[in-house]
Parts: sequence; structure tokens; C-alpha cells
Amino acid sequence: MTLQRHWPGLSLSVCPVNYFSIPAERWHEHEEFRARVLSEFAKIPRYLAEGFLEEINGCPAYPQLAAG
Repeated sequence: MTLQRHWPGLSLSVCPVNYFSIPAERWHEHEEFRARVLSEFAKIPRYLAEGFLEEINGCPAYPQLAAG
């Protein structure tokens, strides 16, 4: 992960931000929210392959989806 490459041993946390006026659990019901989530989700495999991201210990792994 880029942060760990530059700052080894850094403690990381996640703080998601919801810019939309609906609960995060209903992201799929809002056109722009859905488009943003799916756009970011699609970037994950490339970022993992290039070493910009890596799985976080204690979190579930990125799901392996069928090509489609």
C-alpha cells in the first residue's frame, strides 16, 4: 500500500464519507451514488495488481467477481 511504503508501521483507519442524502445501505437506489460506488469498485483490481492497495488484516478480502 502506498502509505505503508512511505510510512512503515503507520496505524490506518477508515472513515467513509456519504455525500448523498440517503443512507449508505441504500446506495444502489440513487443513480449518482450507485455510479460512484461502482466506478470506485471497478478500480480495485488494478490498484491491487499495481501494489497501490493491499488487503487490510482483519477485513474481508476483495471479492473475486466473474468477468462480465
